[in-house]
This record gives sequence, C-alpha cells and structure tokens, in this order.
Amino acid sequence: MPGLFSGLKIAAPLAVTGAILVELMGAQHGIGVIMLRNLYYGPSHTYMFWSTVLVGALLGIASYWLMTLVERLVAPWQPEFRPKGGERS
Repeated sequence: MPGLFSGLKIAAPLAVTGAILVELMGAQHGIGVIMLRNLYYGPSHTYMFWSTVLVGALLGIASYWLMTLVERLVAPWQPEFRPKGGERS
C-alpha cells in the first residue's frame, strides 16, 4: 500500500500538468487553451496568463492532497498517521 500511494501522490499532479500541456497542442477548451491565447495577446493579458498558471498549480496541489486524504482513509496504520509521543488511541 505505501508504494501504491507514493506513486499516486507523484502521478496525480503530473496528470494535471500533462492534461494542460496536451490542451496546448490543439484543444478548443481548457486551461491550456486560455493560457496560450493570453500569452499571444501580449502584455495587456499577462495577468490572465499568470492566473491560469496559478490555477494549474493549485489543481496539482489539490490532487496531491486528495491522494494524501485517500491514503489516510485507506491505510490509517501507516507510521506517519499514528499519534506521536507514545499516545494510544
């Protein structure tokens, strides 16, 4: 289980990044399309370009946290989820 969730925690943000990159190559809708269009419009749309970069980063972080939450629910016996300091629950 620990190896599976380690892989999922790495793969989830990379899947978000991969989806955005694929959208740059010819999709009609999506974050990658918005990013590319605003990059071409020049300095007047720089804020929109960086906001799409920020949204992509937040989606990657959210997917990582989601995998951590699923790991905590599925495998609560893992050492990093146990109480610290000799406490028993």
